Amino acid sequence: MQLADIWSWIQQNGILAAAITGTIALIFNQRQKNIERFYAQSDETLEKLLEPMYYSLKEIKDTLDETTKIGLIENFFNEFSYKKGGLSKLRNIVLIDQITEVEDCFKEFSVNNSEENKKKLLLKIGLLELQVRKEYRNIFVSLNKNYNWYKILFKTNFLWAAVFMAIRWIKETLTFIVGASLVSLLVFLIDRISGNNVFNEEWTRVNLSITLFSIVMLYIFWMTHLVILKDTMQRKDEISLFQGWFSKTRAGKWINRNVWEKIDKRIEERRARRTRNITE
Repeated sequence: MQLADIWSWIQQNGILAAAITGTIALIFNQRQKNIERFYAQSDETLEKLLEPMYYSLKEIKDTLDETTKIGLIENFFNEFSYKKGGLSKLRNIVLIDQITEVEDCFKEFSVNNSEENKKKLLLKIGLLELQVRKEYRNIFVSLNKNYNWYKILFKTNFLWAAVFMAIRWIKETLTFIVGASLVSLLVFLIDRISGNNVFNEEWTRVNLSITLFSIVMLYIFWMTHLVILKDTMQRKDEISLFQGWFSKTRAGKWINRNVWEKIDKRIEERRARRTRNITE
């Protein structure tokens, strides 16, 4: 169907086209409201519950003396007991149930402070700390994932800001291309294994070349982004996990030692010189 045919169909079906347009606008409008509500609710959850919970549990985890640890656990549930209400603001029923379960375990220990009940309590409080830390970091990153990025852009001149934006755009575009190429390669592989031979070998070779080239370019641009704009990364993404594995291989160690570490060292030296010039 050509563009003229599509336009002709829209003219002939004006009511239907208007209904489709209205539906799409309604969906996007509802999505925007949901996003705004998510940010408002998450900000309240992070500030009033998750952050104090996170640091209280961290203090419990870092305390070695068991008597002091039990006292800190008691203080925790004095502040965040389900009887006091307010846990619904966590908006995570799994986490609420876990807090309730650990509090019941603490009450059981308070009645019968046997060694078995103490071990059970300390185990559950440790698991709760892991879950609260995970929730805290997830919401923090969701709310502030672009904070460091804009901080870098606002403090640099226009030329460098344009370069940084180009690096980030190319990295994200290459990430999409790699994903799409891998999916296409999987389709070609299934087609070849099944014996249908819908796609000829030339298509498979071209797709494989695009995939390999995109992976190499993505690695280069991702490492460039990491070295130059590492302060903008609030969390480890999938490529970071791959980099962690690749850095342990012989090829990864050689590349890190002879390329990225030298680049990183020069950048740090440049920052140090700039700092000395400012102080002088």
